[in-house]
Amino acid sequence: MFEPLTIPNGLLVAVALACSTVAANAQLAPLGLTGTDMPLTLGQAKRGEIKDFEASNPGLGQAVAYQAPGWRNTLFVYDLKRKDLPEKADAKVIAPQLQQAAGDILTLKKRGDYAEVEEGLAFMVPAGANPRFHCKSYVLKSATPLGGIKSASSEFDSYLCVTTWRKKFIKARMTTERRASAPREAAEFIAALDQALKP
Repeated sequence: MFEPLTIPNGLLVAVALACSTVAANAQLAPLGLTGTDMPLTLGQAKRGEIKDFEASNPGLGQAVAYQAPGWRNTLFVYDLKRKDLPEKADAKVIAPQLQQAAGDILTLKKRGDYAEVEEGLAFMVPAGANPRFHCKSYVLKSATPLGGIKSASSEFDSYLCVTTWRKKFIKARMTTERRASAPREAAEFIAALDQALKP
């Protein structure tokens, strides 16, 4: 059994702090309709490899890696060939996509990628009346490294966030070794992304 999960409350506090200071530091690179237009940096993370799935699998878009010490961060920019996606965040569209993405994590467990998955509480970023991202937190257990990330305890903090923007889904997956600073670091990444998506 895992220790009680207390990540969501800590993450919400960290998001509030990060959103209040990130505007001056975020690289507001213009975002377009593909992964190649994503910012060169998000918080302390630097843009890395971009995998293009669109040519062979229309609708799946691109996966954009963001490199930060001890983290595996990936943004997925895609539309599933849907023509009805909104220009801005729309809860009615985001919520089902978050549920589907959460189901994908459980599918990976069944496949054997994770030994155990503990699902945390849902939360919004930024908190308030008009959130952009719908998110969930997880604790994953794996005896082997996840995406090159090692954990002495075999436990990993993982975060999943989804939004819509300019008729695209943007999904963020962030995973690191389980530790006390993980919520703050994840919050800084999402807060930087939130700022970058602002008009």
